[in-house]
Amino acid sequence: MSLTLLNVCAWMKKNWKIFLVVLEAIVGVVLFILVQKKNNNVFADKLRDINILHKEEIDKINNAREEERRQLKQNEENLQKQLIEIKQHYTQQVETLDTKTNKIIEDTTKKYANDPKALSIELAKRLGVELYVPEETK
Repeated sequence: MSLTLLNVCAWMKKNWKIFLVVLEAIVGVVLFILVQKKNNNVFADKLRDINILHKEEIDKINNAREEERRQLKQNEENLQKQLIEIKQHYTQQVETLDTKTNKIIEDTTKKYANDPKALSIELAKRLGVELYVPEETK
């Protein structure tokens, strides 16, 4: 054996406690680093999982908003269609009513052409209008 190795062995026999403390410190530091890396990986894994869940929630919210916008647009289109139909129906009904009313007025006028009081009473009756007839003074 070489002289240096013999000197190291002799020193270790004499100062074995110092060697043991240094060895324990080195092992402790190595274990600490390994545990920290493992904990960092666990932390990174948890953070990644949280980010994935957060992204899924955001996607769900965005999908719900998109569905709500689509439904709102469809409802507005339906409303516009119904309003157009109602306007057309209203116009048609007004034209029909005007035609019927004109026919009633024309027939009644021909029938009671000579009696204005009877004409006004009959028109009020047939058109559903309230008529005020003042009492004749004596």
